Amino acid sequence: MGEFRPRDRCVPKFARAGTGDPTNEQRMTPEQLELDADAAERRRIWRDAMAMVLYLSIVLLAELAALPTGHDDADEPVQGPVGRELAAILWGTAIGLALAHWFAFRLATQGLRRGPLGKWDRLQALSELAGAAFVAAMASVSVLLFPDDIEQQAVPFVLAMIIGGVVYLVERGSGRSRATSLVFGVMALVLGLTVATLKSVLSTH
Repeated sequence: MGEFRPRDRCVPKFARAGTGDPTNEQRMTPEQLELDADAAERRRIWRDAMAMVLYLSIVLLAELAALPTGHDDADEPVQGPVGRELAAILWGTAIGLALAHWFAFRLATQGLRRGPLGKWDRLQALSELAGAAFVAAMASVSVLLFPDDIEQQAVPFVLAMIIGGVVYLVERGSGRSRATSLVFGVMALVLGLTVATLKSVLSTH
């Protein structure tokens, strides 16, 4: 028989095996616990930012699909907002929804109490605003590069590519392989491109 050690009797096996039980956390230093908490918060902020980019891309895609295009009853071409007006719609929708989400989050976490948000809550709000600005900026590239008669049809294709890229990153972040993540990303891209193509086809009728 081996030598009896009191510490083996005091510490349960599941705690020594690192199963995530609170007893196991007591053996970690405060610095390790803080690092683990910071890493978890960074992952949460990254997921929230990706969710905001995906959400805004889908909302803008639907919004563009609802803009007036095609021809009226007199067979005259109907052109929706272009140029600065279209860019204003993109930026206003993106930043407005991000701010609305931040306001709702603040009410849900702090109610109507005054006082600043915590460090990680501020970073979350900033990351979501950055994601909204990224979507609006990428969509605005089409407004700058294409002529007025096709820029409204080009923006949905940019949004579709953003959706596909974000889905790929999300799947990779969840631990899936590159091949599987690529399949999901391509599926999302194809779906977005289908919507963009329908928008482009309808605008010509």
